[in-house]
Amino acid sequence: MAYDFAGQWGTKTGHASNLYRSSQHTDATPFDVASAVQGYVNSGIPANKILLGIPLYGRSFNQTNGLGQVFTPSNGSQWGEPGIWDYNKLPKNGATPLQDNEAHAWFTYQKEGNRSEFITFEVPQSVRDKVAYIKGQGLAGCFFWQASGDKKGNESLISTSFGEFREIDETDNYLNYPTSKSSRDQKPVGALPNPKSRYKPEATRRPP
Repeated sequence: MAYDFAGQWGTKTGHASNLYRSSQHTDATPFDVASAVQGYVNSGIPANKILLGIPLYGRSFNQTNGLGQVFTPSNGSQWGEPGIWDYNKLPKNGATPLQDNEAHAWFTYQKEGNRSEFITFEVPQSVRDKVAYIKGQGLAGCFFWQASGDKKGNESLISTSFGEFREIDETDNYLNYPTSKSSRDQKPVGALPNPKSRYKPEATRRPP
Protein backbone atom coordinates (compact mmCIF):
# COMPACT_ATOMS: atom_id res chain seq x y z
CA MET A 1 0.00 0.00 0.00
CA ALA A 2 2.30 2.73 -1.28
CA TYR A 3 -0.09 5.68 -1.07
CA ASP A 4 -1.88 8.02 1.35
CA PHE A 5 1.43 9.70 2.10
CA ALA A 6 -0.45 13.00 2.44
CA GLY A 7 -4.00 13.93 3.39
CA GLN A 8 -6.32 16.03 5.51
CA TRP A 9 -4.61 14.80 8.68
CA GLY A 10 -1.41 16.67 7.81
CA THR A 11 -0.45 20.33 8.10
CA LYS A 12 0.86 20.86 4.55
CA THR A 13 -0.07 19.73 1.07
CA GLY A 14 1.93 16.88 -0.41
CA HIS A 15 2.05 14.08 -2.92
CA ALA A 16 -0.05 11.08 -1.93
CA SER A 17 1.94 8.40 -3.77
CA ASN A 18 5.20 9.85 -5.08
CA LEU A 19 7.80 7.41 -6.32
CA TYR A 20 10.78 9.35 -4.94
CA ARG A 21 11.50 12.20 -2.56
CA SER A 22 12.00 15.71 -3.90
CA SER A 23 14.97 17.80 -2.81
CA GLN A 24 13.09 20.93 -3.91
CA HIS A 25 9.86 20.05 -2.11
CA THR A 26 10.96 18.26 1.05
CA ASP A 27 7.82 19.28 2.97
CA ALA A 28 5.68 17.70 0.25
CA THR A 29 7.56 14.39 0.18
CA PRO A 30 8.19 13.20 3.75
CA PHE A 31 7.50 9.67 2.46
CA ASP A 32 8.07 7.95 -0.87
CA VAL A 33 7.54 4.61 -2.57
CA ALA A 34 11.21 3.77 -3.14
CA SER A 35 12.15 4.28 0.52
CA ALA A 36 9.19 2.21 1.70
CA VAL A 37 10.07 -0.69 -0.60
CA GLN A 38 13.73 -0.52 0.38
CA GLY A 39 12.72 -0.64 4.03
CA TYR A 40 10.90 -3.93 3.48
CA VAL A 41 13.79 -5.38 1.48
CA ASN A 42 16.29 -4.33 4.16
CA SER A 43 14.11 -6.10 6.73
CA GLY A 44 14.46 -9.37 4.85
CA ILE A 45 11.31 -9.37 2.71
CA PRO A 46 12.12 -10.82 -0.74
CA ALA A 47 11.56 -8.23 -3.45
CA ASN A 48 9.66 -10.74 -5.58
CA LYS A 49 7.06 -11.08 -2.82
CA ILE A 50 6.22 -7.37 -2.74
CA LEU A 51 3.21 -5.96 -4.61
CA LEU A 52 3.15 -2.20 -5.08
CA GLY A 53 -0.19 -0.56 -4.33
CA ILE A 54 -1.37 2.29 -6.58
CA PRO A 55 -4.41 4.49 -5.77
CA LEU A 56 -7.27 5.13 -8.17
CA TYR A 57 -8.27 8.29 -6.33
CA GLY A 58 -6.83 11.67 -5.53
CA ARG A 59 -6.58 13.77 -2.38
CA SER A 60 -7.47 17.45 -2.39
CA PHE A 61 -6.41 20.38 -0.21
CA ASN A 62 -8.24 23.72 -0.11
CA GLN A 63 -7.12 27.28 0.48
CA THR A 64 -3.44 26.71 -0.17
CA ASN A 65 -0.65 28.37 -2.13
CA GLY A 66 0.43 25.08 -3.70
CA LEU A 67 2.74 22.14 -3.16
CA GLY A 68 4.22 21.83 0.32
CA GLN A 69 2.13 24.71 1.69
CA VAL A 70 -0.34 24.97 4.57
CA PHE A 71 -4.02 24.46 3.75
CA THR A 72 -7.51 24.67 5.16
CA PRO A 73 -9.23 21.31 5.85
CA SER A 74 -11.61 20.38 3.04
CA ASN A 75 -15.34 19.87 3.48
CA GLY A 76 -16.04 18.58 -0.02
CA SER A 77 -15.43 15.11 -1.41
CA GLN A 78 -16.93 12.43 -3.59
CA TRP A 79 -16.98 9.98 -0.71
CA GLY A 80 -17.50 10.24 3.03
CA GLU A 81 -13.90 11.12 3.83
CA PRO A 82 -13.11 14.79 3.12
CA GLY A 83 -10.84 15.48 0.17
CA ILE A 84 -11.28 12.19 -1.70
CA TRP A 85 -12.00 12.16 -5.45
CA ASP A 86 -12.02 9.15 -7.78
CA TYR A 87 -9.44 9.27 -10.54
CA ASN A 88 -12.24 9.21 -13.13
CA LYS A 89 -13.42 12.60 -11.82
CA LEU A 90 -9.97 14.15 -12.23
CA PRO A 91 -8.63 16.52 -13.30
CA LYS A 92 -11.46 18.89 -12.47
CA ASN A 93 -12.77 21.25 -15.14
CA GLY A 94 -10.19 23.83 -16.10
CA ALA A 95 -7.33 22.13 -14.26
CA THR A 96 -4.13 21.05 -16.03
CA PRO A 97 -2.07 18.17 -14.57
CA LEU A 98 1.43 19.26 -13.57
CA GLN A 99 4.45 17.05 -12.96
CA ASP A 100 6.96 17.07 -10.14
CA ASN A 101 9.80 15.59 -12.20
CA GLU A 102 12.06 14.63 -9.32
CA ALA A 103 9.31 12.97 -7.28
CA HIS A 104 7.69 11.35 -10.33
CA ALA A 105 4.32 12.63 -9.10
CA TRP A 106 1.44 14.60 -10.63
CA PHE A 107 -1.01 17.17 -9.32
CA THR A 108 -3.29 20.06 -10.25
CA TYR A 109 -3.47 23.50 -8.69
CA GLN A 110 -6.31 25.93 -9.33
CA LYS A 111 -6.69 29.42 -7.90
CA GLU A 112 -9.64 31.68 -8.61
CA GLY A 113 -10.20 34.76 -6.50
CA ASN A 114 -10.05 33.77 -2.84
CA ARG A 115 -10.46 30.07 -3.58
CA SER A 116 -7.71 27.59 -4.35
CA GLU A 117 -7.38 23.81 -4.53
CA PHE A 118 -4.43 21.41 -4.81
CA ILE A 119 -5.10 17.78 -5.82
CA THR A 120 -2.56 14.96 -5.90
CA PHE A 121 -3.35 11.91 -8.04
CA GLU A 122 -1.95 9.32 -10.45
CA VAL A 123 -1.88 9.61 -14.26
CA PRO A 124 -0.87 7.07 -16.94
CA GLN A 125 2.71 8.37 -17.02
CA SER A 126 3.17 7.98 -13.26
CA VAL A 127 1.93 4.39 -13.56
CA ARG A 128 4.43 3.75 -16.37
CA ASP A 129 7.17 5.11 -14.12
CA LYS A 130 6.10 2.79 -11.32
CA VAL A 131 5.95 -0.26 -13.57
CA ALA A 132 9.48 0.54 -14.75
CA TYR A 133 10.52 0.77 -11.09
CA ILE A 134 8.79 -2.55 -10.30
CA LYS A 135 10.63 -4.27 -13.13
CA GLY A 136 13.94 -2.69 -12.21
CA GLN A 137 13.67 -3.74 -8.57
CA GLY A 138 12.34 -7.22 -9.31
CA LEU A 139 9.07 -6.71 -7.42
CA ALA A 140 6.12 -9.06 -7.79
CA GLY A 141 3.84 -6.56 -9.51
CA CYS A 142 1.20 -4.02 -8.55
CA PHE A 143 -2.40 -3.72 -7.41
CA PHE A 144 -4.94 -0.88 -7.49
CA TRP A 145 -7.48 0.49 -5.02
CA GLN A 146 -10.16 0.55 -6.15
CA ALA A 147 -11.18 -0.49 -9.68
CA SER A 148 -14.42 1.53 -9.73
CA GLY A 149 -12.37 4.74 -9.70
CA ASP A 150 -10.54 4.00 -12.96
CA LYS A 151 -11.16 5.58 -16.36
CA LYS A 152 -11.73 3.79 -19.65
CA GLY A 153 -9.64 3.70 -22.80
CA ASN A 154 -6.16 5.17 -23.03
CA GLU A 155 -6.52 6.93 -19.67
CA SER A 156 -7.16 3.73 -17.72
CA LEU A 157 -4.44 3.25 -15.12
CA ILE A 158 -5.10 -0.47 -14.83
CA SER A 159 -4.88 -0.93 -18.60
CA THR A 160 -1.73 1.18 -18.64
CA SER A 161 -0.04 -1.12 -16.15
CA PHE A 162 -1.18 -4.20 -18.07
CA GLY A 163 0.23 -2.77 -21.27
CA GLU A 164 3.58 -2.09 -19.61
CA PHE A 165 3.82 -5.56 -18.08
CA ARG A 166 2.43 -7.15 -21.27
CA GLU A 167 1.49 -10.28 -19.33
CA ILE A 168 -0.63 -11.14 -16.34
CA ASP A 169 -0.08 -13.96 -13.88
CA GLU A 170 -2.67 -16.74 -14.13
CA THR A 171 -1.51 -18.78 -11.14
CA ASP A 172 -4.24 -20.95 -9.64
CA ASN A 173 -5.78 -19.90 -6.34
CA TYR A 174 -4.64 -22.28 -3.60
CA LEU A 175 -6.52 -20.62 -0.74
CA ASN A 176 -8.54 -22.94 1.49
CA TYR A 177 -11.05 -21.68 4.08
CA PRO A 178 -13.12 -24.71 5.20
CA THR A 179 -14.81 -22.70 7.98
CA SER A 180 -15.91 -19.87 5.70
CA LYS A 181 -19.63 -19.03 5.56
CA SER A 182 -19.30 -18.82 1.79
CA SER A 183 -19.71 -22.22 0.16
CA ARG A 184 -17.34 -21.35 -2.66
CA ASP A 185 -14.53 -20.81 -0.12
CA GLN A 186 -15.05 -24.07 1.76
CA LYS A 187 -12.94 -26.14 -0.59
CA PRO A 188 -9.61 -25.44 -2.23
CA VAL A 189 -9.72 -23.71 -5.58
CA GLY A 190 -7.15 -25.02 -8.01
CA ALA A 191 -6.01 -27.66 -5.53
CA LEU A 192 -4.08 -29.39 -8.29
CA PRO A 193 -1.65 -27.60 -10.59
CA ASN A 194 -3.12 -26.53 -13.90
CA PRO A 195 -1.20 -28.52 -16.53
CA LYS A 196 -1.81 -25.74 -19.07
CA SER A 197 -0.35 -23.04 -16.84
CA ARG A 198 3.21 -21.83 -17.42
CA TYR A 199 3.43 -20.77 -13.80
CA LYS A 200 4.29 -22.76 -10.72
CA PRO A 201 2.08 -22.44 -7.61
CA GLU A 202 4.65 -20.21 -5.92
CA ALA A 203 4.91 -17.85 -8.91
CA THR A 204 4.69 -14.15 -8.19
CA ARG A 205 2.10 -11.80 -9.63
CA ARG A 206 4.51 -10.56 -12.27
CA PRO A 207 5.66 -13.25 -14.71
CA PRO A 208 9.46 -13.63 -14.84
